Amino acid sequence: MDRQMYSAASSDNMRPRIVICAPDRLEQTEDIVDQLQSGSSVLLNLGTSRRDIARRLLDFIAGVAYHNDNQVRRVAPSAYLILPYDAEVEADGYDDRYCG
Repeated sequence: MDRQMYSAASSDNMRPRIVICAPDRLEQTEDIVDQLQSGSSVLLNLGTSRRDIARRLLDFIAGVAYHNDNQVRRVAPSAYLILPYDAEVEADGYDDRYCG
């Protein structure tokens, strides 16, 4: 796992898992896709990526999310939460719009 990927879950495979990723290279896309394929939710922080790389990463990962019936939520200007279609997101005062 890349040094910029952090996991917030126990070793119990039955618990929901959220992986925080801050990729800066296209080569890291495979690691993120692997996390999504394993059923993990991903918080994708593109704030440190070059704009062109961030766009390509988001386009590809949003395509994988669509294929997996995941939802993609923008949670900050350069941060996206990719989670299962049936997960609920609660946030006070947050404009809850889908993207991707």
